Amino acid sequence: MIRRFLYHFFWNFYDYLGTYLLLGVLAFALLGGGLWLSLSLLSGGFALLGLVFAACCLSLLALILAAFSGFSARVANGEPARWRHIWDSIRKNLKATTALTGIWGIGLIVLAINLLFYRGFTNHPWKFAGTTSGILTVVLIYLAALWCIFVAVAWAAIGFEDAPTPIRTLFRRTLLYLAIVPSVWIFLFLGFGLTLILGMIFLPLLFIVLIVGLPLLSCALATAVWLAKQHIEFILQAKKELGDTHPVSAYKRRAVELGWEWEYRQPRRTLREFFKPWEQ
Repeated sequence: MIRRFLYHFFWNFYDYLGTYLLLGVLAFALLGGGLWLSLSLLSGGFALLGLVFAACCLSLLALILAAFSGFSARVANGEPARWRHIWDSIRKNLKATTALTGIWGIGLIVLAINLLFYRGFTNHPWKFAGTTSGILTVVLIYLAALWCIFVAVAWAAIGFEDAPTPIRTLFRRTLLYLAIVPSVWIFLFLGFGLTLILGMIFLPLLFIVLIVGLPLLSCALATAVWLAKQHIEFILQAKKELGDTHPVSAYKRRAVELGWEWEYRQPRRTLREFFKPWEQ
């Protein structure tokens, strides 16, 4: 499954490399400039104005995520994707993406408040309180990371919805996508996390990650969601073929076989295409 993911992710990103890079530069310039201005105002004593700009940055983030979500979904589905589809994606997905961004921000704020509260017990004279505080701090950090991962997958899933979807339904589908191909998600987020760590060690790499990171993550998430949706279809097909008397593992094995059979029927792309002009 990881091999199929890497194959489709590579070609999805390469086919629209120019558009993805341009979107990444625009997103970095807009968000980076907005955040810098917000922090400058907050540190300069203009707290209210800084919070207003921070809220504007959050709204801008929702708009950018809406653009990436629909565009990457079209690319993953093998449909032609052009600049007009970015605006269509914003119109279609902005409401859901804004709601998701707000829920994500509220969740992080709640976790941050709890983290600050328990960190206050770190130097408590009672040894047990300090130990418990350290454990809870680690747990909260992990919860924040898992929350970000979950919301990232939900954001990618929005682009595949044909009609406005309630957040609760979107979250249920996100859990299904995560459960159906866990190896792909583990590989994806471990790779992205390792890249961030290397970027923090090597500053030139961090600059590249800040520009290319969002387009890469968007394309990778959309490819993984597409793969999960296809795998669900193959599991249902396997259940029809084998009947209802087999264990779940048999359906999953047959679904993997159906996936590879589908791959072999597709025209194979080779490295010769690597040197073709982009997006022709």
